[in-house]
Amino acid sequence: MPKGYEIGSALGRGSFGVVFRAVRKADGLACVCKQIQVNGMQEKARKEAEHEVKMLKRVSKGNKYIVQYIDNFIEGDSLHIIM
Repeated sequence: MPKGYEIGSALGRGSFGVVFRAVRKADGLACVCKQIQVNGMQEKARKEAEHEVKMLKRVSKGNKYIVQYIDNFIEGDSLHIIM
């Protein structure tokens, strides 16, 4: 389980991972956690996942029409993107 977050039910699946309901324990902020399995992932797919995080960080700042990036980290064999 990701540090600092309580993970709830799955909301959907994509080609790279699963999106779950989440709550940040520190302040109760409702958010989502996209979990992407990175172990065993081909190099091209891993680069695309890293690129997704970088782009989300860059474009979500101050834009109310784009999902807001909160955090990311690797735990176990998964990349977690908190939005």
